[in-house]
Amino acid sequence: MPVVSFLDPISLGGFFVVTALGLALAIEGGFRIGKWRRTQTASEKDSPVGAVVAATLGLVGFILAMTFGFAVSRFEGRQEAYLGELNAIGTTYLRADFLPEAQREQTKQALREYVDIRSRSAEHQTIEQGIALSEEIHSKLWSTLTALDPANLNSMSVALYTQSLNELIDLHEQRVMAGVRLRIPQTLWLVLLLISLLGMGEIGYQTALAGSARTPVSLGLVIAFALLLYLIADLDRPLEGSLRINQTAMNDLRERLRTR
Repeated sequence: MPVVSFLDPISLGGFFVVTALGLALAIEGGFRIGKWRRTQTASEKDSPVGAVVAATLGLVGFILAMTFGFAVSRFEGRQEAYLGELNAIGTTYLRADFLPEAQREQTKQALREYVDIRSRSAEHQTIEQGIALSEEIHSKLWSTLTALDPANLNSMSVALYTQSLNELIDLHEQRVMAGVRLRIPQTLWLVLLLISLLGMGEIGYQTALAGSARTPVSLGLVIAFALLLYLIADLDRPLEGSLRINQTAMNDLRERLRTR
């Protein structure tokens, strides 16, 4: 089952809008509190507040960098698992020629179906169904192997095929884990969003405390933060957005197997 984040019900576009709006409201709320505070006391200076704002933004930058690193490593893991699975499927298909003629074409047809399933499930985002059908084909391939004559099972050529099939099954599990189950921890998301809102609020507070009017520069800061958070969310969602694994290589493999 794919891991669901509390942010998943919100589309990526909606996430950007909500994030940008929340950060803008945080600045505006901080500005109004700072303006009210300035009318209440003249002893609070903006210099110490500036040091607090700098420290908070430093924490935001640290958590942003850590979260971005998490997201990039997950994305790279999905790419590696995808390429590994491609190689394993191709090798298993070629080594199916080592099987006796009665099982050879049956095995190759099952592998062609397997590639179709992997390609369709990624393109149409039917991940749960794709995982279930893939595991059914694993069982079919393994049953075909174990049904061989014991004399054939002990041959070196069948042993090579068995090794490839084992790798294929293992890489399936690795790809499922890397692709749909390893996500940015929800606690990290919560901390990142809360500290970002706090930092924006402190910026608005300091601006008002210094006696400055609202500045359009704050809008640029809000958009920059919202875009970076959007990028992290895109990297963290394997089934949505523009930063997805390109399925061209899987489709090319499917066409190659159809002609062999």
